Amino acid sequence: MTRFILPTIFAILLSVLGARPAEAQAESGDRAWQWTLAAWSPERQESAFELHYALVDYRPVGSSVARWSRGSELAFGSRSTARVLPFRLTWTSDPTLRILDAKSYALSFVQTVRVGLALGPVEPEVGGGLSTFTVDAFHGDFSFEMFSPRASAAVWLHFGGLRLGVEAYAEYLWRWLGDSNYLLRGLEVEMSLGGVRASPVAEK
Repeated sequence: MTRFILPTIFAILLSVLGARPAEAQAESGDRAWQWTLAAWSPERQESAFELHYALVDYRPVGSSVARWSRGSELAFGSRSTARVLPFRLTWTSDPTLRILDAKSYALSFVQTVRVGLALGPVEPEVGGGLSTFTVDAFHGDFSFEMFSPRASAAVWLHFGGLRLGVEAYAEYLWRWLGDSNYLLRGLEVEMSLGGVRASPVAEK
């Protein structure tokens, strides 16, 4: 399904960016269509398995205590990328376990969309997403929630099908049943394995 979603988002972004003068809009529309067809081609699709480990700082929203507590996080999942050089549009889907302290845990299903640049072996990217589903407990205070927003920035180094990355993220844990919402911030070390490099798209 992401094979069709990602290229369509590419086309919409290109159309919006080019929608100023009528001539530029027509030219941009043609270019967006060419990029969409190129991104749909199987050789420009990448799928990979990824693994994350993170240190996570957290504190209740509105707390008068400035100090952040620290826990850890482990995640694994899939990464699907549409590649039209020099741009990369990526969708990730990761079950994520947070062990915040001896009596505080959270299990989330995290989905993000990221936009990046391929600059040789270095690939910076920024993105946003949601913890679409979370169950957690903070010292016996149980909760269930959906749609907790997050933002992230990362830098990757790639070596063929292997990618190593460092990512920083911030998340607002919007707890539906618990006593307090929480702010989370994490620093992740990531590994992604799989996928093939796409060849550049020839522009006419």
